Amino acid sequence: MRLDWRTDWDTGGNAYGFHYHNSRLRDACQRLGVELDADAPIAVHVGPPDGWQPVAGKFNVLFTAWEYEVLPQRFAEGARRADLIVVPATFLRNVFASLCKPVAVVPLGVDEPTITIPARKQAPRGPNGTFRILWNAAPSRRKGHELLMPLWEGLCVLSKRLKLPKCELYIKTTFAGTEGVRNDFGKRWPVVFDNRKLKRDDYWRLLASSDIFLFTSFGEGFGLTLAEAMRAGCACVYPKNTAMLDYAVGMGVRCENGRIQWDGVGELPCYPPNQDEMLKALVELLTNPRRIIHLGYEAQIAIKRYTWEATARQFLSAVEKHYARSAIRSR
Repeated sequence: MRLDWRTDWDTGGNAYGFHYHNSRLRDACQRLGVELDADAPIAVHVGPPDGWQPVAGKFNVLFTAWEYEVLPQRFAEGARRADLIVVPATFLRNVFASLCKPVAVVPLGVDEPTITIPARKQAPRGPNGTFRILWNAAPSRRKGHELLMPLWEGLCVLSKRLKLPKCELYIKTTFAGTEGVRNDFGKRWPVVFDNRKLKRDDYWRLLASSDIFLFTSFGEGFGLTLAEAMRAGCACVYPKNTAMLDYAVGMGVRCENGRIQWDGVGELPCYPPNQDEMLKALVELLTNPRRIIHLGYEAQIAIKRYTWEATARQFLSAVEKHYARSAIRSR
């Protein structure tokens, strides 16, 4: 197959997710024998629904993602220009199907760790016999960082009464300007705060040294950090919403109905996790280390089938099928 691959994201700012998505998928397609050719009749675009332009006279494929069940008008107008819309999560099929365009669901792949991570057989993994609870996300409201303070305070209070084992909260974020978050925590409870830009080896080592991955997102198009934590054998506490319903293994918690402000769009419905249930899940895991081991092992097994080769095969199959049916090919 010949494809005109139109997208070339850099790694700046919040484009990292699409950069990762685009480069891994493109490379996997090439490994399967796809020829990248600017004269090919099929044009591939990877990115936000509103951040692209179709190529006249070609079959335009948009591989995109979105975090919520309501699609803003400007995103709908952008996605409607595609001949085929590809999305990474089942819930997005209905979100984009309202545009009366073909929609294919193709889950993303998860990188193989760059270090050797053995099957999960022990807990705790943290230093000096400490259970490490890892939170890894940008400090934006939709990632749920505002839940961290009350969750950690609640856990610290319960730890004395329930005699929970020693644990630490490790906050990993990559954005500058998070001093306020760090200072708020430092005044009350000690945490590890890390906003370094890690190399991939060091990132996988951090995951491999963590026992519990705490995921507080209000909605995800796929949830890459959760998938990588599963690949590293972490026991995951996550909200049962959006993309996580497709693949997540661990302690899923009930979500609330909420609203979130989106720049240039206004308020959108979202699904923040129930704080009490998240706290209950953390306590359950810390009082039963064998449960941490079991869920971490199950997560490692479940996520292994999400490879970039599998993503590329499904993507190319969807493109080939819908292109064969298109009026553009029959011209």
